Amino acid sequence: MPESSSKKSNIISDIELMRFVAIVLVMCCHMCGEYNYGWIAVEFFFILAGILMAKSASRILSTKQDVNIGVETKNFILNRAKRVFPFFIIGMMIYPLYYLIRDGLQYTVQNWDLIFIDAP
Repeated sequence: MPESSSKKSNIISDIELMRFVAIVLVMCCHMCGEYNYGWIAVEFFFILAGILMAKSASRILSTKQDVNIGVETKNFILNRAKRVFPFFIIGMMIYPLYYLIRDGLQYTVQNWDLIFIDAP
């Protein structure tokens, strides 16, 4: 018996919520330094992402007659990049600000010295 559309939507929403929780746990691990099991959240995130990608690929294969895997893969990657890139940029802006607020300018300058002066 096929699943109803609302049930599928609820399952996807639940998976997205679990991915969000995994992301928050990873961020807590990096920011707080107290969370020793951050790798579990990373593994969980990748498992959930794999499930969503498999569902997406399955939907594409079931709805189209002639499927060019190369074109579909390229389109999938481009669409994923369009969705993820804005969040990546926001994260790259927030993360340094967090450390700047938490530790002040000294921490930031010290890290840049480690990167550029102690480089091999």
